[in-house]
Amino acid sequence: MKVVSDDPRIVLVEGFLAPRCAHWLKRRAEGRLARGMINDALTGETREHPMRTANVASFPILERDVVVALCQARAEMVTGVPIALHEPPNVISYLPGQQFEPHFDFFDPLSGHFDEEIGLFGQRVLTCVTYLSRDFEAGETAFPELGLKVKGRPGDCVLFANVDARGEPERRSLHAGLPPTGGRKWVLSQWLRNKPQALV
Repeated sequence: MKVVSDDPRIVLVEGFLAPRCAHWLKRRAEGRLARGMINDALTGETREHPMRTANVASFPILERDVVVALCQARAEMVTGVPIALHEPPNVISYLPGQQFEPHFDFFDPLSGHFDEEIGLFGQRVLTCVTYLSRDFEAGETAFPELGLKVKGRPGDCVLFANVDARGEPERRSLHAGLPPTGGRKWVLSQWLRNKPQALV
């Protein structure tokens, strides 16, 4: 691991996933991609929004294969968070100009719309973003509050905390998936929570 930031904690895990596994995930995602959604803190809705234009393929439990299971096992090994607390992994595709503008991955308890979500399924405490491709320009994971941009090679994972040591939302975790200026960016995103997830 390479420490990118001590506070809040951001690390780059080199070689998190073998390049052949990264290629496999891209192939499995093709043909299954759909417009990415956001969790709207103002309304509590899950919906399309201009701030997120990349496309997503989710892998719920019935869609998992050995490679997807390996990704989750690696995430458990690196973070100590059991797979039972992982949301389904998502492969995300960014064509030139597509992005996910600055946002938080945690569910904001101050909005009042996510009380049931947090009560039933817990808070998103960690995010793992694994780069799956190299043939694109720009497209970093940016942390505007920290003045940081991180970009891994295929198989490298950017791991960061969404909550602080007390379990409170870490607002310096604000981040963005910057758009590639050329080529196609692929990443695998995994959100880890603090409560077991439903088997769907």
